Amino acid sequence: PVAWQDIDGQRIFVDVHYALRGDNQVGFTVRDYAHSQQLVIDPTLTWNTFLGGSGTDDAQFIALDGSGNIYVTGSSSATWGSPIRAFGGGGDDAYVAKLNSSGVVVWTTFFGGSGSDLGHAIAVDASGNIYVSGDSDATWGSPVRAIGSGTDGFAAKLNSSGALVWNTFLGGSGSDTSWGIGVDGSGNVYVSGDSTANWGSP
Repeated sequence: PVAWQDIDGQRIFVDVHYALRGDNQVGFTVRDYAHSQQLVIDPTLTWNTFLGGSGTDDAQFIALDGSGNIYVTGSSSATWGSPIRAFGGGGDDAYVAKLNSSGVVVWTTFFGGSGSDLGHAIAVDASGNIYVSGDSDATWGSPVRAIGSGTDGFAAKLNSSGALVWNTFLGGSGSDTSWGIGVDGSGNVYVSGDSTANWGSP
C-alpha cells in the first residue's frame, strides 16, 4: 500500500507494509510519521472479478500455482461460463475456476450430480494438477470409493486442463464433510474433515 501525510502544503510519503495479524486478518505496519497529523493509507486494488451466473454462487477457497495462475473452488446453484464438465443439476454443484494472473477466466468445470455438492478446499501440485475436497449427498463421476449414505466428503483430482482424472468419496453411514486438502511431492493426497459416525479402518 501507499501511505502519506499532507503537512504544510507538502505530501510526505510514509513507509508502510501489510502485516498478518492472525487468522484471516491483515493490518498495516507503519514507520515513523507525525502522530499529530492525519495519516492516509491507500491499498492499491490491482484487479477484481466476479464468478457466477444467474444463480447463487460462493467462493470458499483459493490456491495459486508457480506461474501466478489462480484456482478457486466453491458452489453454484446454476451453470455459468463454458464449463469443461457440465453442471449436474439437482441442488448446488461444486466448481473449480482457473484464472490467469490478470484475473481472466481460463476455464471452469463443475462437480456433482443429482444432489447437493459443495467445494470447500483446493490445492495445486508442481505439475499443475488440481485437487479439490468438499461434500456431496449423491454420487457422481466414476468414484474410486463409492458414496455411503447421507452426506459424504469427496476428493477429486483434475489435470492442468481442468479434466476430471478421478474422484472418491470419504464417509460412511453418518454425515461427513471434507474441509481441507493437500498434496505432497510424491502425489499423495491428504484430506481432513469431520464425521458423525465411524468409517474405514481407523
